[in-house]
Amino acid sequence: MASLVFEGPAGGFVLVQRRALVTETNERTMAAWLRESATFGGQAPAILELARAHSGPGQDLDLERAIGFLARMLACGQLVAVRLDDAPRQLDAPKHVLLSDLAPEPHEPPISAPTIAREAVTWFEAWLVDGADAPLPGVEVTLEHGGVEQRLVSDASGRIRIDRVTSRAATLRIPYGDTLAAALDRAWSAPTAVAPLVASGDTLVVHPRGRDVGPIALAPEVPRRLSLQPFVVLGRLSGMLFDSDRSFPLPLSHAAFAEMRVLYERCAPCRLLVVGHADPEGKAAYNETLSLDRAHSVMQYLTDDVEAWLDRFTRDPPAGKRWGDREVQHMLHALPDLASRPSGQDLVRWFQETRGLVVDGIVGANTRRALVTEIMTRDGTTLPPGVEAQAHGCGEAFPLGEADGQGADRRVELFFFGDPLGVRPSPLAFTSAVGSTEYPSWLWRAHETYARVIGDQSLEILLHDDAGAPIPDIEFTVTLPAGATIEGKLDARGHVRLDSLPAGNCRVDFPTLRQGFAVHSITPLGAGA
Repeated sequence: MASLVFEGPAGGFVLVQRRALVTETNERTMAAWLRESATFGGQAPAILELARAHSGPGQDLDLERAIGFLARMLACGQLVAVRLDDAPRQLDAPKHVLLSDLAPEPHEPPISAPTIAREAVTWFEAWLVDGADAPLPGVEVTLEHGGVEQRLVSDASGRIRIDRVTSRAATLRIPYGDTLAAALDRAWSAPTAVAPLVASGDTLVVHPRGRDVGPIALAPEVPRRLSLQPFVVLGRLSGMLFDSDRSFPLPLSHAAFAEMRVLYERCAPCRLLVVGHADPEGKAAYNETLSLDRAHSVMQYLTDDVEAWLDRFTRDPPAGKRWGDREVQHMLHALPDLASRPSGQDLVRWFQETRGLVVDGIVGANTRRALVTEIMTRDGTTLPPGVEAQAHGCGEAFPLGEADGQGADRRVELFFFGDPLGVRPSPLAFTSAVGSTEYPSWLWRAHETYARVIGDQSLEILLHDDAGAPIPDIEFTVTLPAGATIEGKLDARGHVRLDSLPAGNCRVDFPTLRQGFAVHSITPLGAGA
C-alpha cells in the first residue's frame, strides 16, 4: 500500500500512503480511505492516536468517530497529504505513523523536498434547529468572515458550514424573510410533547419575533447550535375566578387582570389567546361550551366590549346561566366608593343617585350600561394597541389537579404569542377535547409562566345534627367580605372545602334550613383537614 504524509497545524505528521499528492478533499472519500487503512492496513491504533492528539483532552473518540474527525480535517484542509518522498527532512521522525514501512522502494528515485505551506486554514459551522431540536432546512443566512460576506442556505440537517478559510472569527445573520418564516411556520405548526431546548454552552436560544437574527459570533472549529423558538408567555389565573356554571369574572379577579397588564405591554405587538377551562361537574360537551363562553367573557372584559356584556343580560348563553341580579350585585360591591354609601340605603338607588341616573331602584338598561361601562374602564385592564385577541375553550380536558385547590380548574389562561405567525399550532376548532395536541404544545412552548391564584385563604364546612350524624346534600351560600357570594351543595358527608378565598369575615347560609352562621375567621390556605 502506498504512503502519504499528513501535516497537521500543530506540526504533527502521519504517514498514510506513498506516491502522489492527495488532491481529493471530499469528506466521504477521505473517511473511506481512512477506514480502509484501519481495516486492511492495521492502522486503527495510529488513527485513534492522531485523532486524539488533534481533538484535545477530554474527547471520548472511538474508531469511527476518529475517522470522521480526521476526514473533516482533511476535507477542510487542516491536514495536508504529502508524498513521503516529498516530505522535508524534519519528517525523519514523524509524530504519527500509519504505515511502519517508511523507506522508499528501491526503484523509486529520491525527489527533492518541496516547501510545505503552513497557512492556517479552518472552518465555521452552525446548526439551525427548532425548540425540539428538529432541523430547520432551507433557511437563507449571511456569514461574514475576514471582510467577506457569503450567502448560504441551511441543508437538510439544518447545517451551515464553510471550509478552507483563514479567518479567526465569523458572524452569522439570519434575515427574517420568506425562507425563515416558512421554516418556522412548518416547525412551530407541528405539535410537541417535549420540553424545549435551553441555552447551554454550545446552544443559543433565539426568539425571532419577526426580526432579523444576529449578529451571532462563531468561533473557528466550534459548531454552534441555534434553537429558534416562538416567543410565548403564559399568564394563568385560577381560584375565585368564576362561580360554578357561570361565566362572569368575579370582582376578586379584576385586580389580577390589572396585574397582567405588564405582560400585555411587554409582549405587544402579539396575538393573545384566551383559554377558558371548567371543572368536571356536568357533561364534557357542556363544559367545553362553558369554558369557551368564559374565555369570550374575559376577552370582552379585556377589550372593554360593553355591548357584548350587556347582551349577556338579555340572551340565554349556549352554556351556563344568563346574567342577572347576581352579576349586578357583584359589580356594585366592586365599586371603589362603596364605603361612602349611607348605612341602610338601597344599593341600586345609591348607585343611580351618585351617577346622575334616574333613581327608581330598578336595574334597567341605562343602569346596567352605566355599571358595566364603569367596571370595564376603571381598573386599567384594557389591552393596549397591537394586541389582537381570540378565545378558546378546553372544557374539563386539562385539569390542574386537586392539589391546586377548589376552583383551580375554573380558570383562564392568557397565552401571548409574540411572533407574526401568531398562534402556533393553530387551534383546529374553537374548543379542545381530551387527546388534542394543540393546548399541550402551547404549554410546552411557553418559556415564561406567571400564575396568580385569586384569594389566598380557605374555608371548610362540616354540617351535622345534634347526634353528630352528617347532614348531606344541603345547599349553602357563602357571602364573602366584599359581598360576593358562592353557592354550592355539601357532599354526602355534609362537607365542603372552599379554597382561594379573600381574608376577612364571611357568612354561611343554608337556605333550606333557614339558618345562617357568621364565620369570624377563615382558615389559612393549607390548614385544617
